Amino acid sequence: RACVEPIFAYFRLVLYLRPEISAQISKKTRIPNRADRTFVKNGYSRTGSTLGKKPQKKVIAQQIEQVYPQAVTQSTSAVPDIYKPAAIKNGWVQLKTDLKQGQRVRIMTPDKEDIYEVLQVIEGQFRIDLDTDADKAFVYGRQVKDFRSVDYDAISMLNVSATQALYQQQETDRKNAAALAQKVAEMESSAGRREAQISTMEARIAALEKLLNATK
Repeated sequence: RACVEPIFAYFRLVLYLRPEISAQISKKTRIPNRADRTFVKNGYSRTGSTLGKKPQKKVIAQQIEQVYPQAVTQSTSAVPDIYKPAAIKNGWVQLKTDLKQGQRVRIMTPDKEDIYEVLQVIEGQFRIDLDTDADKAFVYGRQVKDFRSVDYDAISMLNVSATQALYQQQETDRKNAAALAQKVAEMESSAGRREAQISTMEARIAALEKLLNATK
């Protein structure tokens, strides 16, 4: 039973996953290459991120949390759900977003990077508590209290444990199959002997019948 539990844990994780996009990180796109199709075909789900120079393949934390919660931690952090450049003048960020008053947003300027509260929102811009103007600022995204991080080392170790358990199970199945094949061979051999005995008896009966017919 001990060797089977890692398999159940790992494949519960694999079979649960579905190709949905994370609810918190919406700026994600599927990357349709052969490896991605193979990954999805085998029951995994991952997102392709275009947020950097190199595409990244990641699993979805909300899904992992449902079946392997020890691999997911929650914290307060900003998510890249806006990820656009903008200018800031008199505390007004010149960018159309769906931010609401009271929310907090991570913004980078040439001078610093910080989390700011949204004080006011009007069409095409929102105001924060920042006195310095910036022609080249960058709005990373809003701050959330339930930001989830995945411990990929934990998932990798689960994969290793499951692989080891699968190998042990495979060896057991191989031995059982060999034993079953041996039993089948023995049964076939025994059946062959019985058929030979029946044939011999039939031949004897035929000979007796012939002898009886000859004496009449």
